[in-house]
Amino acid sequence: MKLKRVYKPDPAAGEGRPPGPDPAEIRARRALGEIPRREAERALGLVLDHVAVLRAKARQNFSTKLVEQGVVEGWLTAGRGLIVLHGPPETAYRVRRGPGHYCRHCGDALEGEAAARAHVAAAHAGQASPDPAHPGGYERLNHFEGEKVED
Repeated sequence: MKLKRVYKPDPAAGEGRPPGPDPAEIRARRALGEIPRREAERALGLVLDHVAVLRAKARQNFSTKLVEQGVVEGWLTAGRGLIVLHGPPETAYRVRRGPGHYCRHCGDALEGEAAARAHVAAAHAGQASPDPAHPGGYERLNHFEGEKVED
């Protein structure tokens, strides 16, 4: 997925503020990672207008950090099994699996690592894990797995 942040001038930025540093210097320092994005936005007198969806795959993983940031900034909503990006174009994903533990044998969602170990020991005793990357028979996701909802 490729997103582009689109900014607009902050109407409150010019009211009673002394002239700030050179915008070229701010952009250069931001590119070098010397100042955070939000600090650079404030110094340039910009606010986020929207996030444009430039490219979206049929299946997409969303980090919890991206989802939280999008909800706080207002360009993403999450709930009722959907993640919706409110940018041109509006794009929706059905959440297949969220952060947590899952059995690699049967795919069941499990409540924590202790429950995952107990489930594998009880329900799949003596069976080798179907996934060599997860020899314990369960996995822990730290992201949301989404499948694009077609219009």
